Amino acid sequence: MYSMIRFATLCFCVLLCFGVILSCSTLKGQDTTFANFESPQAHPIALSKDGQKLYAANTSAWSLDIYSLENPYQPEFEMAVQVGIEPVSLAVRNNDEVWVVNHVSDSVSVVNTVLGIVVDTIHIGDRPGDIVFGGQPQMAFVTSMSDRNVCVIDSVTREIVRRIPIHGNDPRTLSLSRDGSRVFVAISRSGNGTTIVPHSLAPPPPEPSNNSLPPAPQQGLIVKADDPDYNGNSTTVVSDDDVFEIDVATLEVERAYTGAGTILFNVAEHPQSGELWVANTEARNDVRFETQLNGHVIDNRVTVLSVDTETAVSAVVHDLNDGVTYVNLPDEKSLSRAVSQPTDIVFNSDGTGFIASFGTDRVVVVDKAANVVDTIDIDDDYVSETEPRNKRGPRAMVLHEESAALYVLNRLSTSISVIDTDRSRVVNEVAMFDPTPREIREGRGYLFDAKLSGNGTVSCASCHVDGDRDGLAWDLGDPGGEMFGSASADGIHPMKGPLLTQTLRGLDGERIFHWRADRPGLESFNGTFRTLMGGEELADEDMESFATYLSSIRFAPNPYRNLENELSSGLSGENALEGEEIFKRKRDVGREGGNTFRCIDCHSSRSGS
Repeated sequence: MYSMIRFATLCFCVLLCFGVILSCSTLKGQDTTFANFESPQAHPIALSKDGQKLYAANTSAWSLDIYSLENPYQPEFEMAVQVGIEPVSLAVRNNDEVWVVNHVSDSVSVVNTVLGIVVDTIHIGDRPGDIVFGGQPQMAFVTSMSDRNVCVIDSVTREIVRRIPIHGNDPRTLSLSRDGSRVFVAISRSGNGTTIVPHSLAPPPPEPSNNSLPPAPQQGLIVKADDPDYNGNSTTVVSDDDVFEIDVATLEVERAYTGAGTILFNVAEHPQSGELWVANTEARNDVRFETQLNGHVIDNRVTVLSVDTETAVSAVVHDLNDGVTYVNLPDEKSLSRAVSQPTDIVFNSDGTGFIASFGTDRVVVVDKAANVVDTIDIDDDYVSETEPRNKRGPRAMVLHEESAALYVLNRLSTSISVIDTDRSRVVNEVAMFDPTPREIREGRGYLFDAKLSGNGTVSCASCHVDGDRDGLAWDLGDPGGEMFGSASADGIHPMKGPLLTQTLRGLDGERIFHWRADRPGLESFNGTFRTLMGGEELADEDMESFATYLSSIRFAPNPYRNLENELSSGLSGENALEGEEIFKRKRDVGREGGNTFRCIDCHSSRSGS
């Protein structure tokens, strides 16, 4: 009976995926059935309680893939269970049950792994991100990124018993303390305590180094909020809480930890010290001008938090690129060892850590003091070179310590690499089913590949995290640049002042970009690889492939619309249809030269941008 169920499930999955392939069409100028949301994975891979099975969330195929580990170095595919849209994380409840977080369909799928079916679906809230089990009786903790809370679910009744507010922007990844008493919540876009001195209070910008340029317009200045030279001019308090601690017994937030980083990926408790290690990047957006940031846009780090202290918590930062150069780029030695976007961290029992470098296709080994002691490249053919079309993108890991096997889920290639940790090398790679159209697969690596930079430390995705944004303002002006549109003072000055990072979602159909509309077409961003990342510009064919991929990234469905994607007439007592009328028809929204205009006069594209 079990064999028949497994065979039927496999056939269903094959037929469904085959239908997805048939329904895909070319991207440019046409709609495509395949929806590319570029959802951020958190903990998408895990072992069964007995260590005999490997579970992997197949984000592209919307399935939970189950493998036998009879031979730990050769995972054997058993079945795929269709779950919700874009699964990004999972947690094992027992040997018969796995709960899968579906980022786009805002739900958790409860999977019976014996029958190979979904036995329940639990609605969470907008953009759930991660899940852990803890407490007695057992409860599931699930983050809702948009709703900024942690949803607590009774694992037996599957009823939501509490929603715990989290005062941070995009609470995403979770970690359960080893004693089971605490759940740690990491804020994805936690910020770095910077703010902007308004142009009316900021000092005049420096003189352009290009003598043909007119003086730059007066503009704001990005500073640390606690900068004593400027904080007297503002009463604004900039929150910078990074990690929140939930008491499992009371289901209340006990305290918050600061100083962890700007973009937080995964967190893990050290098995010996009890310290909390946070894999993160730190933005250097308080450095002014693109020329000064060239090749050193962010720092890639691990921050160690002493979470068991009764008083002030110390945050010790460890640079994972100690010794990497930021001058005389490109630098091949740096490219062969650099870490970019550390997305996951796991430990073995002796305290040795393994960190996934998503941007440079490697796993680095660190000792108890967070020093990098070894580097394991996922593809030995491209240690210091780059091949974006074949990029792996190691995103998450799980360790089978008994057999010294480390399983690495590669987000971009949709595969699982098996590393023998005793020999520090990849011994196998298992391909997962991937319905992603070829145009997307070949183009997406250009967004995430840090080896396109001069030293391997930064990619486009370092700021446009997972195709979205970092929530920060940057001053990427160029004192030695050229005017855009006109050589006179009526043109757009290259010293542009602070501007927020924009999302890369919803670009399809757009023809001009940036806040000032000074980038005509996605191809005009090619220079950024040289001027900001310290690498070389892409060949025309590669840039075209990159632009095609960027046009494919969609916004997730609006949770405030009806299921038919129609405007709601009863949202919080307001009528969205009346709001649409204001957007399309109301004048006097702004005035320019005595003329009035409507919202839609500028926000005229399908995405509203």
